Amino acid sequence: MQIFLSYASEHREKADQLALALRERGHEVFLDRDDLKEGVGYNKAIEDEIRQSDLMVFLISPESVAPGRYTLTELGIARRHWRSPSRRLLPVMIEPTDMAQVPTFAKAVNIVKPKGSMVAEVAAAVDKLRGLEYAVMVGLKLAAVGLVAGLMSWLFYEPGGTARWAINLPAELGRLPNPQVGLLFGLPIAFGVWLWGLRRWWAFAIPLIFIAGGYMVTAPIISYYTYSITGEESALTREQKLLPSVVKLDGIVSRGLRTMSEDDRRELQSIRKGIIDADTQFRRAKAGLLVGLGLALSTMISLAIILPAFRSVHRWLWVLTVGAIVSSAVTFSVFSLDPGFSRSSAVTLMTVWLVPFSWMVGYWLARGRTSVSG
Repeated sequence: MQIFLSYASEHREKADQLALALRERGHEVFLDRDDLKEGVGYNKAIEDEIRQSDLMVFLISPESVAPGRYTLTELGIARRHWRSPSRRLLPVMIEPTDMAQVPTFAKAVNIVKPKGSMVAEVAAAVDKLRGLEYAVMVGLKLAAVGLVAGLMSWLFYEPGGTARWAINLPAELGRLPNPQVGLLFGLPIAFGVWLWGLRRWWAFAIPLIFIAGGYMVTAPIISYYTYSITGEESALTREQKLLPSVVKLDGIVSRGLRTMSEDDRRELQSIRKGIIDADTQFRRAKAGLLVGLGLALSTMISLAIILPAFRSVHRWLWVLTVGAIVSSAVTFSVFSLDPGFSRSSAVTLMTVWLVPFSWMVGYWLARGRTSVSG
């Protein structure tokens, strides 16, 4: 975050200490003469810096609000460029000052009045003030990585939706489509933990391995309901054989076939198809639910190993709930629109899961932080 520090020259030492603390937290801090570019007019350079800053920290003292001081000019420039001081201006009372002398623009927001260490309290106030926006920004960046990873899965499917390099499993499990896709599921989370969490190789490797493992365990659940097992036998035929109500209905139809009218036969066929369709959608939604839970669980286990912030019960419940609902709803919707499960459907399933889930993890990684070390 870019911060413009406005202060009276009499308090240069305090401003230096504050600037150092903010820079250690990953912020870029502008300190007037030290950071001015050569060959650029002073007034124009100051105005450009204020306009480009995310936040102005205004140190209030009798000197900084005295008539004719350049600090008031800086505050006036901020007022011209920012319609509201909310979340853009942080006034700090560093010395007792007559509030009647403080400009209205600075009094329009809460003034920080340090009771202990001015540097520590202001640094904490800066993080709190801009922390939400920073977390949202990190979430969006990680969501973009999730989008790229989801679209990359296009490379691992054939045009008909069948998996490239699939691993054949026992018939009761189906097939494991594209083991490489498991790594794509873990890629955004691993990248986010490495960049905004801990820049260690194992911080990247642990989520990647755990999430890929969670995918390899749960992917056959969807495969079981969408791909053929024996080669020629379709998933629909398999489901019909496994559906007791359809088998029973077929027995009733066969016994009354000679005396049944054509209309009754059509009606029974319609009922039969309705039962199969309803059961198929239920099974696929259930499959999506279980896959979502598996991926969410493996994600949270990996994050909890690395970062204490992800060991809270409410975050686990939130992630597991969102993961299960999103995965189940998307699976149900995709297969309703495309029962054949094309390559685009596979990519859609993955992308719609990754984008919101990556945003949520990125938001939590950055919430209350301003840098890797902050």
